[in-house]
Amino acid sequence: MKTNFKSPTEAMMWAVDMALLFTLEAVLYSAVKGYLPDDDEDEAAWLLKETGFSMMSTLPGLREVSGAMQGFGGGGILGSIIEKAFAKPVEQIGQGEVDKAAVRAAIDMAGIWLHLPSSQTNAVINAVFDDDMGVKRDINPLEPLGVGAGGNSAIEWIMQKN
Repeated sequence: MKTNFKSPTEAMMWAVDMALLFTLEAVLYSAVKGYLPDDDEDEAAWLLKETGFSMMSTLPGLREVSGAMQGFGGGGILGSIIEKAFAKPVEQIGQGEVDKAAVRAAIDMAGIWLHLPSSQTNAVINAVFDDDMGVKRDINPLEPLGVGAGGNSAIEWIMQKN
C-alpha cells in the first residue's frame, strides 16, 4: 500500500514508522556494541544523534560521513577524502582551540573543496610554526620546500660534509 502524503494521518503514520525503524536499529546496535549513553550524557540528545547516524548509513556517500563522524576509518580513496574533507575539521572545531592540527585540517579541507595546494601549504606551516601556532625560533629555510624536514636528506648530508 502506498502512503498518501496529502493525508496528514497517513503522512504522520509514515513518519512514525520511519522514526521507529531507525531509532530501534540505533538502540539495538548500540546495545550490542556497548555504546549506550553514559550516566552524564543526555539520553534524548544521544538518541537523536544515533538515529541520525542510522538514517545516514542508508545513503551512499553519507554512510562514509556518518562512519567518520563516529570515529570509524573509511578506507580507500573515498574514505580518505571523507576523513580530510569532513571528519578531521569537524573534530578540530569540536575541540575549540586553534592549534597546528586545526589549521592543517582546515587547509586539507580547503585543498579538497577548492583545489588548493594543501600539501605545500602544510609543509610551510610545519616548518614555520610550533604545535601551539607560535613561530619557531630556528626555521630551516629548506624545510618549507620539503627538503631536510626529517634531517636525513641528501642536502643535509652534503652540507654536513662541507
